[in-house]
Formats: sequence, structure tokens, C-alpha cells
Amino acid sequence: MGQRTLEVASSAIKRTHRLRVGVLEGTTFLNQYTVLDTLGRGSFGKVKRCLNTADDELYAVKIVSRRQLKASHRGGSGMGGASSSDALSTLRREIEVMTGLSHPNLVRLVEVIDDVAGGRLLLVMEYAAAGQLVARGTLSPERRMPEVIAQFYFRQMAAGMAHLHAHHVVHGDMKPDNVLLSGDATVKIADFGQARFFDVRDTFRRTRGTPAFLAPEICAGEDYRGRQADMWALGVSLYQFVYGQLPFEADSPAQLYDLIATGDVPYPEAVPVSIELQDFFRRILCPVPDARLTAQDMMQHVWVVGDQWIEALSASLRQGGGEELAEAADPDQVAAVVFPPGREPEAEEDEGREPGAAGPPSPSPVLGRDLDAAVAFCAAENG
Repeated sequence: MGQRTLEVASSAIKRTHRLRVGVLEGTTFLNQYTVLDTLGRGSFGKVKRCLNTADDELYAVKIVSRRQLKASHRGGSGMGGASSSDALSTLRREIEVMTGLSHPNLVRLVEVIDDVAGGRLLLVMEYAAAGQLVARGTLSPERRMPEVIAQFYFRQMAAGMAHLHAHHVVHGDMKPDNVLLSGDATVKIADFGQARFFDVRDTFRRTRGTPAFLAPEICAGEDYRGRQADMWALGVSLYQFVYGQLPFEADSPAQLYDLIATGDVPYPEAVPVSIELQDFFRRILCPVPDARLTAQDMMQHVWVVGDQWIEALSASLRQGGGEELAEAADPDQVAAVVFPPGREPEAEEDEGREPGAAGPPSPSPVLGRDLDAAVAFCAAENG
């Protein structure tokens, strides 16, 4: 059943083998795509925000230079020390995973343009208008995400991860940096460069992922199960949302590995969390891999399936005059009211932005894009 689903999904990806580049009055055209600005730069290419003249929709287009890959191969490494062989493997893996999967909470690959003659490979992906869910440096112990806001976003991240695991894919580098947000408040898991397909067993030895989000069994040097490691990283991401900091921090990678390997997660008493969330943390950040929540179990946990965030936001908004949102019956309706047509954040060029991300934070305070305002909205709920 899983393999059949992958085949159906892959058939929806458009593949093009010719790239026509044109320039008119300072505007660059790539086939039917009009280049608007640059979203990010990497070792071997750029990510552009483009308008598709065929459907009048915005897309993020990753442009990879084969020439740069070959040049770096002759020189031994790419920019930042990334080897061309690693970059090629990462790119191929990213295409393979994105081609095989389709889910509302996963960044969607629309088209692959393989311009062999011009030495370029283009990945056309859906555009996440609100950029990163949480920009690096946004959270701190003094500036945390209210639990109801964290629940709203996490349940979408959980749905995306559950879909990956159900279709025999391990993400391999789950962290807030790899979570984007569309203009309608839909979470999009991105960056599948470390992802892996698996058959029955998802056992790995090679360390993959970001050190602070690695599971204890990885840091202890043991063989590990990829899905179990994904769940730990997902739990660490939620921990960072709720507590404004990572559970483990150290001055060196070796010290960090030693701390994580203990599996002794600290929970700051000064931050009040619900009993349901306390239970969820104990289960997803369990140091014993086989006792850790699976993706399927996660989607049935009371904290994930509950709608406390709707009740809390509705009460706060009624006090503040937000009757329209207060009357919304489900997450989709709430998102539609919070980000109505015409209020999606506009993108602007930012060379330092992560690839695939775009635009300034949304002005809406309701769903956490402005954390200070979100804290104010939920102050009563959090006591």
C-alpha cells in the first residue's frame, strides 16, 4: 500500500529537460517562471522566489549549478567544506523523497527542471510565504511560545512526521529551522537532504542530524532506529517552543553528547505546563528508545488531539473583540480567519535567509508569529 501511494504521488511531479532563460527590462525569466528576488544562497546555488505565469502562483525555485559542483570536486570541497559528492547525494535524496510524498504539512515539489545542456538543475517547490515557523534566536526562556500556540503548530508537525513514517521515510534532521509556515498558517516540514527510505527495519549507524536534537542512543554511539530518533528530535523541538531553550546545552560537542546520552531531561519548574503536556514530554523524550512514543501513538495522545488552543484563543479573542475567530469551529476555520486573503505577509529580499524561507513575520499576533503579542493574548491561560 505504501509503495503504491509513492508511485501515485511521483506521477504528479512535472519533469522538464530544457531551460529557456530570458531577460526583459531587467527581469529574468526561467521558462514560465518570472524571477522576483532571492530567498537564500547555498554552497552550490541559490533559491529564488518566482511567479509562475501559467497559474499566477508564487514558488520557491532552488537553482543548483552543476559547474560549481564539478569545480568543487576538482578542488576537493565546496564552500563551507561541503564536498560535491555529498551535495549531489543530498540533492538526489531530496528529490527522491519529495517526489515520492504528498502531504499538506510537507513542502511540496512541483517540478524538476534538469537542464543538462546548461549545467543547471532546478527544483520548483511550493512557496512558504511566512518563512520559518520560528526564526533562529527568536525564542528564549523569557520569550517562550504559549502552550496553546505550540499545540497548534506541533500537531501539524506531528501529522507531517507521521505521514513520513507511514510511508517508510525517516527525516533525519528534524528541528525548528526546518519547519516553514505558509500564508494560511499551515506548517510545512522542509529540508529532506538527510532523509532515508527504509523497508522493515530502520536501523542506522552513521550519525545524521543536528547535535542538539540527537537522541541519547545516537550520542552513546549505539546503532539506532531512525523513526525513534525522529521522535526524539520532534520532542526537542516542542521543548524549545514551550521552554524557550534547548534541553541540553554545552560548550563543546563532546560535552553535549555526554549530557544527551544520560537522557536526563530537565524541566524548568518556573514554566507552567498542563498535565497532558507533561505526560507527552515524558513519553516522547523517553531515553529508552523502545518505550518512546511512535508517530502513530503520538497522533492519538490526548495533548496532540485536544483542542484546548481553540478554547483558549476563543476566550481571549472574545474579550478583545475577535468574535469572528472565536466562533470558528475547527483549526482550518481558525487559520482562515487569522490569515484572511490579502493579509499574507509580503516577501522581501534577504540574502541571509535560509533556503526555502521568505518574507518578514506575519503581523498577526494570534498564532505566534509575533511572540510578544501571542504571550499577551494567552496571558490569562498561562496564569
